[in-house]
Amino acid sequence: MFGWMFAILPALGMFVVDLFKSRRRLQARTCSSSTQLALRRAPPCLRLRGGDRALLVWMIWLVWNGHFADSPCALTVVATKGLALLESILEINIFGLRDNAKTRKEIIEHKASQPMRLGPAAVRAGDLLCLSALYAADADGAITQVRDSAGLKYFGVPARHEMRAILTAAEEICGAAGASLANLLRVNHFVGDLDVVYPALRAWQEKLAGAPVPFGAVRTPSPMAVPGCNIVADMWVYNP
Repeated sequence: MFGWMFAILPALGMFVVDLFKSRRRLQARTCSSSTQLALRRAPPCLRLRGGDRALLVWMIWLVWNGHFADSPCALTVVATKGLALLESILEINIFGLRDNAKTRKEIIEHKASQPMRLGPAAVRAGDLLCLSALYAADADGAITQVRDSAGLKYFGVPARHEMRAILTAAEEICGAAGASLANLLRVNHFVGDLDVVYPALRAWQEKLAGAPVPFGAVRTPSPMAVPGCNIVADMWVYNP
């Protein structure tokens, strides 16, 4: 597998992450000692909270990584108001390669963007490069420029700062893979407020000199996974 997405009900999704409080200690007030031991295996960018519901989500994650940790997939995680199967709390959308396929997947590393994502920087398979979804975040949450301009949200200022950080990281990840962001095939923006869609599109026009952008936007329940962020961008790029 080289690409996948979690869609999680908001009652759970809001507890999955205080992503990017990256070096803080995990807290599990209602856990048994065995569960606390499992939680210590969480990646450092995750800090769970909220008791049993958070633990349920983490256990799903733990089982998945038990199978695929050595060969990770590009990853996007979003909250949703509901799923088609009403009794379910989780949907996983996956695509991958056959075991005997000539095309093999390759993990792309990019250390600078590590606080901005959950999965590897990107995964390449043939001429397709899938980036893990990116937030404009550092180890303390939303980047400083976004936090400091929060009072100007109705002018689109925080959203512009978010997109500039996301696109800078995406461009560098593409460069690490020998690709170009100009070869963008698709980008989905999961947003907490539709007011950020226009500033996001303007940022793309600036970055790609007005070239057409295969642009999608979906509003998800608030708050988003990273406090202070309002955009997460999921991209595919042509990598000949």
